[in-house]
Amino acid sequence: MRETSNYKLNQWDKTDRIEMEDFNEDNRKIDAALGALAGTLADKPSRSEMAEALPWVKLGETTLSTAATEMSITVPNADQYQQFLVFYTAAGGKITYLTVQGKDTFALYNFSGTSTAPASKAAGRAELYPMNDGTFVTYSIYGTNSSTTQRYNDCMLSTGLMLSGNVSFALREIQSQLAAGTKLVVYGLKK
Repeated sequence: MRETSNYKLNQWDKTDRIEMEDFNEDNRKIDAALGALAGTLADKPSRSEMAEALPWVKLGETTLSTAATEMSITVPNADQYQQFLVFYTAAGGKITYLTVQGKDTFALYNFSGTSTAPASKAAGRAELYPMNDGTFVTYSIYGTNSSTTQRYNDCMLSTGLMLSGNVSFALREIQSQLAAGTKLVVYGLKK
């Protein structure tokens, strides 16, 4: 008689003599394996316990499948977050803005003053801190094209930009198009 590889359960052929004890032994093995698995699962934290332990939540991610002038992510109930992180990787644009709530917050990269060539690569992150009178923003940007490389690390206070209710984050290109593969990801830090 053959046996399975993991739990050595019986595998009968037509010529094998089948005994009741063979079935009973297989059932004991299955019961022991399922009991051990249930014990292991009981020790793991629940989904809600994990969510509570991990305060950063991925709120959205989008990648362009074809070239476009804009891409966006809308975050519902933004009031429940004390901070937002926005990451992007992009190519193809000349002047690209991070737009929050329809307002061009700052240029992610700008090569129009030094070169008319679009960016071959740009990446960065922005941190947005909602405040009572506006939003404090810090950002780090890296961009390059065939003739220049630019790096920025800066911070600013953008008064009047309130992050409550449904909030939209977008990449907006004003002179050309963002290439396929451009990616935008938004995380929120729960209050």
